[in-house]
Amino acid sequence: MSNMVDRTVRYVPGGDNKLLRHFMRLAWDLQCYWCRNYKDYASLEIDHILPQASNARERIRLRQAFGLPDDYDVHALYNLAPICGPCNKAKGAMDLTTVPVVINRLRKARRLAKGISKNVRRFPDQSALGGALLVAAQVDLDDPASRAVFEEGAPAVVQRLSELGTGKVDFHVFRRVEVEVREATHVFSLRLNEEARTAVAILERVGGGTLESALCMPLSDLLSCIAKAAESALEHHDDGMGAPDVESGEVELSNLVIDAVSYDGTTPGVMELGFAGEFEAWVIGTAARSSANGDELEYLQAEATATGRFSFSLVREPDDPIGEFVCDSVWLDEFAADTWMDGRRSAPWNYLTEDDDQP
Repeated sequence: MSNMVDRTVRYVPGGDNKLLRHFMRLAWDLQCYWCRNYKDYASLEIDHILPQASNARERIRLRQAFGLPDDYDVHALYNLAPICGPCNKAKGAMDLTTVPVVINRLRKARRLAKGISKNVRRFPDQSALGGALLVAAQVDLDDPASRAVFEEGAPAVVQRLSELGTGKVDFHVFRRVEVEVREATHVFSLRLNEEARTAVAILERVGGGTLESALCMPLSDLLSCIAKAAESALEHHDDGMGAPDVESGEVELSNLVIDAVSYDGTTPGVMELGFAGEFEAWVIGTAARSSANGDELEYLQAEATATGRFSFSLVREPDDPIGEFVCDSVWLDEFAADTWMDGRRSAPWNYLTEDDDQP
């Protein structure tokens, strides 16, 4: 498996994995990879996506189900991700072959492996400064004494960091916004840096709007875009039985994140805010195609797991009512889907493909 990430950076059972855990948390943006909720830094631990404790028969079953090579290393970076405590307990009782999003998690872990490996390699944790910074990042803030020392000493580090450039000092805050669309409640998770916080403050305090209201129109359009893109993917489904005609699709969002918000005030009197983020969705529909003997149509349950990125703009003109923002269109900047017809997946998913960058 020479084209996978170098094995020297991997999980060490029973060993010191603090540095690996640190950079894994950062690479996943402090998200639990299973529930996809943002978590406090210290609440995320390293998890093996495909379990390390499974027996030989179970490991073979999982490798075959997910199209993995025989020498798949469960301790390698491409099988590791950060998880919160509640999800870690719940995941242990699941049959992973019945959880379609596992494929997406494996893909993301593999995509992030190279960067994590590079950061672990080059971080001077054995030096006095490197070791001190790692200890500071992982300090237990629930301990009163540690928290007092941290609050007193950390501002000096922040100030020194600012001397490297104003853009060096930033942080993210996380918000959850519930939006009612199509008789259902959907939750946006927002990851906001300084620029994004400023833009949201302009929308709310200057424009008189609320995220709960402003996001309704773009969310409805996003659901339509996902359904249309998934329908196209399903129409190209091929499990050896021929491509189907897909009639409809219902979109269930399992993850909806806004990770960038910007404000454009170049046009006098006009407020324009740009949003970007990512989604994961489960799409269920119906399909029809010729039966094996070609004499009649057979009707199938069509399913797809979809992931991607989206963007849209909200605009308020000078004459618009206070608090009203209009969304012209939503764009799918990235889209990928795995498809099933009556439980039969399209061409088997290969863990390694020629188009993917190798870690």
